Amino acid sequence: MSTDAQREIDRCTASIINSPNDPLLFHTRGYYYGQIGEHLKAVDDYTESIRLKPEDFAAFANRGLSYSNLGEYQKAILDYDGAIRLYPDPGPELYTARAIAHEALSMFEAAAEDRAMAEEITRLDESEELEEPVTETEESNHYY
Repeated sequence: MSTDAQREIDRCTASIINSPNDPLLFHTRGYYYGQIGEHLKAVDDYTESIRLKPEDFAAFANRGLSYSNLGEYQKAILDYDGAIRLYPDPGPELYTARAIAHEALSMFEAAAEDRAMAEEITRLDESEELEEPVTETEESNHYY
């Protein structure tokens, strides 16, 4: 067990006593529980974080990961769906994680669709990185 993770869990637990309605504390503690393999505790904390802040896409994504680590793939898929629905521009990681859960349930067509979406997002992200912005300075009309 990581002592750093346990230290963060203890810090969050102490802070929750004073701020029991702070979703970030539950989210953070859930993250560290996941880091030490305590996925049931992580699920509980992400669930509380979602209860307190239902629009937190990252709590859905992280709870989905914890469910996957527990082998509860249907619940993971539901959480990944929620994260994708809430996040306006999800990265390829969410689609890849959902593809893995679909594959674990032998839902290969859905997995292929998720992998294709992840590849498309990656391709678009890479093409955007290649585009150089054109900038004009006040001193000149030269673009660089």
